[in-house]
Order: sequence, then structure tokens, then C-alpha cells
Amino acid sequence: MFSVYNGYEVLHHSGGVPGFATNMFYVPERDFGGVVMANADIGGSPIALLTTFELLDREIGVKTRPDISGMWDRGTKARIKVLKELRSIAFPDAPAPEDALPHALPLEAYTGSYWHPAYRHINLTLGAPPSYVGIPIPSEDGKILRADVTDRSWPHVLDFEHINAEHFLVRSHFSLDGAKNFDSMVEAMRAEFEIGSGGKVAKMGLGYEPLLGEELIWFDRAG
Repeated sequence: MFSVYNGYEVLHHSGGVPGFATNMFYVPERDFGGVVMANADIGGSPIALLTTFELLDREIGVKTRPDISGMWDRGTKARIKVLKELRSIAFPDAPAPEDALPHALPLEAYTGSYWHPAYRHINLTLGAPPSYVGIPIPSEDGKILRADVTDRSWPHVLDFEHINAEHFLVRSHFSLDGAKNFDSMVEAMRAEFEIGSGGKVAKMGLGYEPLLGEELIWFDRAG
């Protein structure tokens, strides 16, 4: 990425994986740059940015800098507000929970393995509902559909909340030891199941790619 900071062109890019955060930068005019690495993800990102600005300021002699901590806090609060309203945001036309249509089959019938040639296997099981930002996922008899997608370069967990008929809201997080009031590391997507002519689940669609809009990635039932 390219930015201008206090009159200097800065090339920079940030990144991270579960448990780690990084930021790299380079100022061509001063032939000065660096890489900052933190052993944390949520807290590591603002630390990496603050350290980057500290190094830049020492090099070019700037006395003031953006309020990174304040920006991060405001952004986190805004994100938590969105997470609390995910149902209405993702499914604005869905009926109230008490008026929703039930899914066609017992929840256990949706468990099993689903396959896509690019995204590989996803295995759905039944699990206890976790809480996100202090709000438990609504469940049926204390169980929800969930998937531990841990065999990837970016391991994650999918937790399914039933919305209406064959439509579900899926929360995804990158912690593998159970959800505990997640905030900035949570992603969300729409999901839908397709029942075949034989009365069994045939496909699962996941909104894995936000750039596709409402188009889902469809997985075939494999077992």
C-alpha cells in the first residue's frame, strides 16, 4: 500500500495469522524502513502500528501522530455493535425467531461431510452453542451445527445459527478453544442448505467470499 505521512511517501503493508500480527514499511526518500512483529493478533495489530509510527517519527522528527489507540478502540466498539445486530444485517427480510419456519429435517440430518474441489472437506457436527460478544447463539435443545476447519493455513471454526427454513447465519472465528465473547476476530457469512429429491441434504452453500455478494460457494454432501 502507498500513503503519505507528514509529507513523506510510505510503502507499507500489514498482516497476521492467529496469534501474530505484523506491519512493514519503507520510506524511499530516506531509504528507511522496518518490519514490526507482535506475538498477538487482536492486541498485536495496534501495537505494531504504534511501533511503526514511533520509528517513523524518530526518523523524520515528527512530534505528533494519529491517535491509533483511539481509532482502534472506536473501530472495535463499532464492530461489536455490528456483531450484536448480525441477524438483522445479514437477513433484513427474515421473520422474527418466533415466526421463523423450521428447517425441513432434524438438525442431526445436516451433519456430515461436505466437499468442494477448491475449499476441500468441511465436516459438520453438533456442538454446544458458544457466546459472541456476550450473547449466546440460539440453539435447539442446547445444540447447534458447527465445524472445526482446522486443517487449513488459516484454521477456523464455523458456528451456525438457524434463521428461517434452510437459511443460517454463520459466525467464523480463528480461536480453536471455544468462543469467549469474541469481538474483532469474528467474521460472519450466510449459509443455505439444499434438500434433494430423496429427502436428504444434498448441498451446503457458504458465503465464504464477501466479494461475491450474495452468491454462495456450494459444497456437495459427501457423507
